[in-house]
Formats: sequence, C-alpha cells, structure tokens
Amino acid sequence: MDQLEYFSKAIAREQTEFAHGLDTRVGRIVLEATSGLTHENRAERRWAILDPLGAPRMDRREAGMNVWVRLLSSRVTDGLLHPALCAGQIAGVGPLPADDAYNSREVQINRAAPGLYKTWVSDPGTRDSQEHCMRDLFESVSWDRSLS
Repeated sequence: MDQLEYFSKAIAREQTEFAHGLDTRVGRIVLEATSGLTHENRAERRWAILDPLGAPRMDRREAGMNVWVRLLSSRVTDGLLHPALCAGQIAGVGPLPADDAYNSREVQINRAAPGLYKTWVSDPGTRDSQEHCMRDLFESVSWDRSLS
C-alpha cells in the first residue's frame, strides 16, 4: 500500500470533517482524486493530483517537478523549512533536461537550486542575504501564488 492509499483509508472514516478541513483548491483536488481509490487505479489517481497541481507544464515530468518545487517553497513561505534546506532538497532531485520546452518558473528554480545551495554552504559570511533572496524566490512559486 502506498501513501495515497493510506491517506484515502484515513479520511474515509471522517469524510465530512476532512472535506471541511481541506476546503482549498489543493485539498479539493486531493479529495476528489482519492475518492474511489483502489490499488488498481492508484497510478491514475496520483496523476489526477499531479496534473492539475503541476500546471502549467509541458508534460508529466514537469508537472511533478512543479508540484515538488511548489510544495517545498510553500514550506519555506510558511516558516516550516529553512530556505537552504529547501534549495538542497530541490537540488537533490536533479534538473530536468536543459530544453527550451521546460521553462516554468518552478523548473528555473530547480535549475538554480544547486548553485543557491552551494553558495550558501561555501560563503557563510553572506548567508543572511542569501537566505533573504531564497525566501523571495521561493515565495514566487508558493501554493498561494501558483494556484490563485
């Protein structure tokens, strides 16, 4: 069983409460995708989440990258994740191919993340200003901005 199945089973017991608590665009997409989830349709349902939340995108790989970058960036904006850790996590995924087709703001951040993280590690004297710049950058793609 994967995380989507665990989530589906967890909310099945109290659907009304979860629906109220997740009454956001992201929450509604996740709830709709997990409604009627089975082991057989879980891959399709996973894309029912990633496709709309990753838009606009050229393909599913970029959609997945967009969601990953938005998720981590939103945690920085919420104050739950340090900006350098966010850059390190995004860099750890590796960049999409350097192809003009992949040019969303999120993909640009994905490509910039290794340099951001490397500079933060190698130049401790400028960390405060680097962290401020990272926060501004990550805020530009947080859920609030991406889904409005």
